[in-house]
Amino acid sequence: MRLSNVVIAARNFEAMSEFYRTLTDWPTFFENDKCIFLGRGKPYLVLHRLGPETEVDPPERTLCLDLEVLDVDVEVERLARSGLACEMRGEVAVLRDPVGNLIELVAAG
Repeated sequence: MRLSNVVIAARNFEAMSEFYRTLTDWPTFFENDKCIFLGRGKPYLVLHRLGPETEVDPPERTLCLDLEVLDVDVEVERLARSGLACEMRGEVAVLRDPVGNLIELVAAG
């Protein structure tokens, strides 16, 4: 068994799409009015648009996404240039997406 993808449900689809495109710098390999697929093979990230009437249980901030990077400091600098600020917690860089989900950048290895 292996991970295929991660789906993040998004009410503010445009803000979430912009955030995750900037955060990951991954190419979009599929997009329509309901979802965007980002990545370079598996596993990949799917952002799924929620309608205003769609109920989600629990409603928000249910995700912690850990992303392995080659160099945490380089990624923090890249994100800062793009307007995304990170907080350092030891050797881990932490930020939140537009709805408050936790993103942690950790050194690969």
